[in-house]
Amino acid sequence: MIKVNSLIKILEKNNSDFFTGVPDSILKQLSIYLQKKNKKHHIVASNEGAAVSIGIGHYLSTKRIPCIYLQFSKKNMPMELKDFHGNIIL
Repeated sequence: MIKVNSLIKILEKNNSDFFTGVPDSILKQLSIYLQKKNKKHHIVASNEGAAVSIGIGHYLSTKRIPCIYLQFSKKNMPMELKDFHGNIIL
């Protein structure tokens, strides 16, 4: 398992310093770290769609790539995510 500090350093090294997502028990330590570090650069979203929307908005306004973290349970997904060619990717 990757350490939160190491992950943040890698992302920041690549100019990704804005974080949004849906925390769960697996991502709890990441969420705690981000909330303590800088609340202005971390937005907890209510659901996956909101997290992606917030991340897109951040990119459009700053041209900087955000880090969007999500919960994922395929059995609970109501639809499949497809690429531009119609291939199922999730």
